[in-house]
Amino acid sequence: MAIRRIRVGAVILDRGRLLLMRRVKRGHEYIVFAGGGVERGETIRAALQREIREEFSLEIEVGPVIVRRVNSGQLEYYFYVPAFRGQPKLGGEESLLHSEHNQYHPTWYPLHALPRLPIYPASVRWGVLRWLVKHGHAPARLLAALPPIPRRAD
Repeated sequence: MAIRRIRVGAVILDRGRLLLMRRVKRGHEYIVFAGGGVERGETIRAALQREIREEFSLEIEVGPVIVRRVNSGQLEYYFYVPAFRGQPKLGGEESLLHSEHNQYHPTWYPLHALPRLPIYPASVRWGVLRWLVKHGHAPARLLAALPPIPRRAD
């Protein structure tokens, strides 16, 4: 399958909390790692910095890729963010699109809640948590609390 788009996502951790984007769209609630598409001529790291500046109004340091996957013709990279400056607040296109039927909420979640959160894509939640445990950012017991990875594509 040909790659049609490249997407980047951020894993922003601070004091045992993970910064995620809670979405409510047409009454359906779910959570995603903030990020977006890479623009022509842009590096994946520069794209992540731009996306997080736009979505969360934060300046970030981009660390290593912790999850890489291909999904329906889209190549996705999820990066660990070891440092950031600022306080998260909704900005950019998301603030313009935010409405009663299409909501965006930057939200800090405690790491212990990660196994129960309705994070999309579910397989990325597994990869992120495995990396966080391996690198000492999360307790191993959280892996046992994760539901199985769905067999169907996210």
